[in-house]
Amino acid sequence: MCSLVLALVFAASAAKAPPVLVSIKADPAVFSPYDPVIATIVIENRQSVPLSLDGEGELHLNDASGADYFAPFSLSSQEAVGPNVELPRLSIKPFGRLLIQADLFRLRWNKAIYSVWPNEPLDIVPTGAYTLSLVLSTGPRKKPVRLEAPSVPVTLKGGRAADPPAVR
Repeated sequence: MCSLVLALVFAASAAKAPPVLVSIKADPAVFSPYDPVIATIVIENRQSVPLSLDGEGELHLNDASGADYFAPFSLSSQEAVGPNVELPRLSIKPFGRLLIQADLFRLRWNKAIYSVWPNEPLDIVPTGAYTLSLVLSTGPRKKPVRLEAPSVPVTLKGGRAADPPAVR
């Protein structure tokens, strides 16, 4: 099981405790695209005011060559979301904590460079070593602040064959 914690620091002073702490882990860290793979996300609000989050998050699988596969999902239902769906914002109480468990197998995936909204099962991702990361947004809708959790290493076994190298 892999686990990595990142403190997202918004305070100007390094001496202050970070107001938001985000962690992500994958269980198991080595998996097949046909088995349940749970991404456990913990968001801790360490400030005395509520933290407002967009209702949508994105999980990303990146490999060493730069390929980026992503899956947008609802933070409240942990299910895949379609394009142009506005989800209700979530609020984390002062000094509160939000636990999210999303099954990577149940989400819809695609390469981030495509203009097509992710609509493929996890097996679109080729077999290989990846980093799993999380992207969230907070702040006002018109000027959101992007929060990125750290990446954790994962390995996908039994996915489709890797893409052939690009011809130059």
